[in-house]
Amino acid sequence: MTIDEAWAVICAFEKKKVSYLERHRSAEAGAAITETVFHSLSETTNAVGRGLRPFPVTTLVGWVVSSTSQGISNVGETLGKGIREINPLRATQIDEINEQINSLTLVIETVTSEAK
Repeated sequence: MTIDEAWAVICAFEKKKVSYLERHRSAEAGAAITETVFHSLSETTNAVGRGLRPFPVTTLVGWVVSSTSQGISNVGETLGKGIREINPLRATQIDEINEQINSLTLVIETVTSEAK
């Protein structure tokens, strides 16, 4: 492998790293948005349920609607947690790419300093 080819490999690694970083950040934002949306939906559902309870005709419906709000909130938390559990795998990939870049850069520097 020539030095120019090695630099091309480093550039390819850098592009891949940027791609992984973007996905990593997007996943973090997505987890937060998912949890927020499901929490808001849960609160809205709970409010509707509380609003239905005072009326004798809709009391049972009010209790049912209110009880589903906790389930909705749990789904949001589970999804957000799942996304956050998967996301560190990307961080590991980013670290591995950094190691490859650093190793290849060190080889290039060693070879060019010996050539002088």
